[in-house]
Amino acid sequence: MEKENFMQIASNFYDAVQDQDNASKPNSKDLSFVASCMIPTRTRAEVDLLYSDCERRLEIIKSIHDYVSGTDSGLATEIWNSVQIAAFWAFLFTISLQQLVDIEIFLRNSSSPDGSQLLTRLYRLQVDVNQIERMLNTFFAMSSMNKQVPLNMHVNRDRNVVKQPTYSTMAWRPHRVLKPLAIARRSMSMASARRMASPNPQWLQSVFDDCAAAPKLFAWTPANVSSRTQAQSQTRASGSLVPTASEKTRRIFVLGVGNLGVLFATSLAKLAPRPPITLVVHRKELLEQWASDPSLKISRNGVSERMTGFDIEWWTDQKPDHGVVKHVADGGAIPNLLVTTKASAALPEIDRLRRYLDENSVVAFAQNGMCKLWPPHGHAYNSHRYASRPPPSWLACVTTHGVTSRGRYTSEHASVADLKIGSVLSGPQGGASSTYLAEQLARAPFLHGQQVLRADLWTLQLEKLVVNCIINPLTALLRCKNGYLFEKTEGPLMRLIDVLLAEASAVLQHVIQHPSTDTILDDARNTTSVIDRQMLLERFSQTRLKQMLLVVGHKVRDNTSSMLQDVRAGRQTEIQDFNGWLVDMAAFLDPGLDTSNHELLIELVENGVDVDETSIEVTSQF
Repeated sequence: MEKENFMQIASNFYDAVQDQDNASKPNSKDLSFVASCMIPTRTRAEVDLLYSDCERRLEIIKSIHDYVSGTDSGLATEIWNSVQIAAFWAFLFTISLQQLVDIEIFLRNSSSPDGSQLLTRLYRLQVDVNQIERMLNTFFAMSSMNKQVPLNMHVNRDRNVVKQPTYSTMAWRPHRVLKPLAIARRSMSMASARRMASPNPQWLQSVFDDCAAAPKLFAWTPANVSSRTQAQSQTRASGSLVPTASEKTRRIFVLGVGNLGVLFATSLAKLAPRPPITLVVHRKELLEQWASDPSLKISRNGVSERMTGFDIEWWTDQKPDHGVVKHVADGGAIPNLLVTTKASAALPEIDRLRRYLDENSVVAFAQNGMCKLWPPHGHAYNSHRYASRPPPSWLACVTTHGVTSRGRYTSEHASVADLKIGSVLSGPQGGASSTYLAEQLARAPFLHGQQVLRADLWTLQLEKLVVNCIINPLTALLRCKNGYLFEKTEGPLMRLIDVLLAEASAVLQHVIQHPSTDTILDDARNTTSVIDRQMLLERFSQTRLKQMLLVVGHKVRDNTSSMLQDVRAGRQTEIQDFNGWLVDMAAFLDPGLDTSNHELLIELVENGVDVDETSIEVTSQF
C-alpha cells in the first residue's frame, strides 16, 4: 500500500467522523459491524468474536486518547487531532486485538512518541488498502448518506451474517450530489486511479505477473478417495477402460457440476450416439458423495429423471495416496471442455489447465457476464500464455434457461428457454474440432441450442450483461423477485434504472467504437450477419437498452435472480463479472467515463446491504 493512499484514506475517514453530530457518532456495535464487512467469510463465529472484543478495543482507544491528551499539547495535537491519528483510528478495527494492545504498549513505553513513529508502526502492519475502502464505503452508504438516521447495526444470527436493517429514509443520490457520499466517492476514485495506473483489468494483469510454469495435475476418481469404490471404478462409466482414438476426441469434459453443469451434462447424455462425458468437480468430498449415488437428477414440470453413465474426476496438483494414478486427459490434451463454473472461477480454472490445452482443444464458456477473451483482451491473453504454441479455440454460450438447485447433483429445470453458441477466438485448428462441440450443444435435447455467428454472439452477450447489471444487483439489494423492479413505470426505482442504463450505454458505445471491435465487425461483413457499427450504436443507446430490459424483465418476472440466491446463501456473488466488467472497461477505454453508480452497487452488494424501495431517492437526471 502506498503511503499517500494510506494518508488519503485516513483523511477521508477522519473528515467523515468529524462531520457527524454526537448522536450519530458510531458506537461499539456500529464499528464491529463495519469491521465485520471486511471479513470475506462472515461466519457467525467471526462476527461473535468481533462483538466480544469490541468493548475492549474501545477501552484501549480511550486509554490511548487519555495518555496522549495527558502529554504536552504539541504532541496531543500532532497525534490525536492530526491525520496520523485518523489513520490510527481507521485501522483500529482492521487489526487484531493483540496488535492493538501492542500499539498501546508501544506508546506507553516510548519516551517521546511522535506522529510519524505511530504512522510508520501502523503502516508496517500491512493492512490491505482495499479493506479500508470497503469499510469506508459501507460506512458512508449506510450512515452518512442520511445523517438524520444514526447507525444502528445488528447481527442476524439466523442467517449467520451481518445484516443492516432497512432504513425508511435512506437516500440514494447519484452523481456526487451529497457531501458525505462525495467523501465515499473519493475513496472510490482512488481505486479508479489505481486501475488507471495499469491499463489492464486485474485478472489480465495477474496473468502477466504470473511467471510460474503451468502445474501438473492429477485426475482423481472415486477410487482414489475410498478403497470401497476402487473395484467399481476400474472401468469407465462412459467408454472403455482403454479408450479408442475416437472416444478420446468425442469425450466432453464438464468443468463445474452446479445447476448449469447438471443441465448441460444430462442434456448431452440424451444424444444419440451418446458422447463420453466426464464431470469435473472442485473438491475431493464431492467424489465421496458421488460414490454413494453415482447419478445426476433433473426435474421438469414435477417429473424427476435420474441419469447415470457419467465419469467423474477431481483435478488437483495433489498426488493420490492409493488407487490408479493418472493425469488430466491421460497427460495429453483435453479435446472438448465445457466450463459451467461461476464466472469468477472460469478463467482462473482454464488458466490453470493450460498445460492440457493445445490447438486441437475446444473450450466453451457457459457463464453469466462477458467472456473475458473477447477483444480487446483475448489476443493479449493468448499471446502471453500461448507464446510458443498455438492456442485452443474459445467458444461462448449465452443461455436464458432457469435452473434451480434441489440438492447436490440435483437440479430443477424451472424455466425452459434457449442457448446460443458461437466462437470468441478460433485457434488454428478451430474448424472441425470446434464444430463438434458446438454441434453437440446445438443438438442436445432440452437445451434448444443454436449456433450463431461471432458478431451475433458478442452482441447477445453484451445485451445479457446489461440485463444482469440491472436486475441482479437491484433484486439483491431490494430482496425481491425480478418482476418487482418493473411494476411501476415511474418513480425513484425506475429513475435509478434509467441512470444505471445511461452509464452502461456510455461505456458500451465506447466499446463499439474501439478499434479492437473491428475484428468482430470484419467477421460480420464476411458473413450473412447484418450487424454494423452504426446499428450497434443505436442498439446500445439508453432508450433501446431500456426497451430490451423491460421485455426481458417481463419474461423473467417470476424468477429469483442468481445474485439474490447467492446473497441469501452467503455465497460470493458475480457482481464483479457484471457491473465490475463495466467499471473495468470504462477505466480501460476512457478514464472520464462515469460509472459511479455501478461502483456503488458493487460496494453495497458486496457488503450485504439491503434497502427498501421507498429509501431510494434519485435527485439528478441523466
